[in-house]
Amino acid sequence: MKSILHFLRKRWYIIAIILIVVGVFVWRVSHKKQVTQTFISPTRQNVEQTVDVSGTVDATSIADMRFLAGGKLIYESVKEGDKILRGQTIASIDARDVQKTLQESLTNYMTQRSNFDQTIEDYKDTALNDTIQRILQKNQYSLNNAVADVELKNIAISNASLYSPFTGVVTQLPSVSVGSQVSATDTFEVIDPASIEFSGEVDEVDVGSVHIGQQVHIILDAYPNETVNAVVNSIAMKATASTKSSGETVFIVKASIPNADIFHTRVGMNGTMKIVTATAQNVLTVPIAATIDKNGNTYVSVKVQNGKNITTRDQQITTGLENDDVVEVKSGLSDSDQIVAGK
Repeated sequence: MKSILHFLRKRWYIIAIILIVVGVFVWRVSHKKQVTQTFISPTRQNVEQTVDVSGTVDATSIADMRFLAGGKLIYESVKEGDKILRGQTIASIDARDVQKTLQESLTNYMTQRSNFDQTIEDYKDTALNDTIQRILQKNQYSLNNAVADVELKNIAISNASLYSPFTGVVTQLPSVSVGSQVSATDTFEVIDPASIEFSGEVDEVDVGSVHIGQQVHIILDAYPNETVNAVVNSIAMKATASTKSSGETVFIVKASIPNADIFHTRVGMNGTMKIVTATAQNVLTVPIAATIDKNGNTYVSVKVQNGKNITTRDQQITTGLENDDVVEVKSGLSDSDQIVAGK
């Protein structure tokens, strides 16, 4: 016994260290931070199931106009962004040379007409033979050529001005000022805002759930916090290869955008089209993040409280429609239940 006491007196610092370590361990265990869980209640709301596809703003009524031949631009009545009426003149090129040649063609026509009438008069009492018939045909050909020449010159004059084929907005003009030469490739473009639509590629596995008249929500990349409402108005009858995903078979689906503001929803903008394929009104829902998939079934962790003791249990649920955020709960939960919120 004395030897033990002697050992303890000489090794007291070892015992002190052991006691300190044990004390720290006990303290840390007793003060270990409790892992908290956030519980939420299921909510009732409307759920829309959608087919989401990327696409582009387009228009069905786009007029790209060009002069048949180049010329000096002498008149331009609009600038880009201007509204224009159907039949309104957009621009004109100098047609004085053409008008002068038209007058010459008209004079030639009158001469040929006079010669033709005189030939008919000269041979009206003469029996037709091959020679006379050739003379009459030659005069007829000359008259026809004169008529065609006049018509072509008249067409050239009428095409010296460009007119808007419908009421719309000017979206493109060539970079040519009045007094400069405009070429036959320079384009003047007008778009009818009433024809603006959104076009996207729907995968063949989804196209069966898409129908004419379905509601569409469009979110443009330029305005990520805005939703444009539209309606499906066209589904391609023939499949095509995707321009976005190599090898995929897709169908072009278009949605008309009523009362589109062409200065806001501009042709060529990219975005996402959410086609509403099914809806459920005022149904019980939980966040998709709160669900657990096990063996082909769906579960949520339900709060179980016994006095101050709180635990959870996995509850199997039957689900319905879902979107990117929530899923409909058809059975397995009630409004009063609380579940783990998930990640």
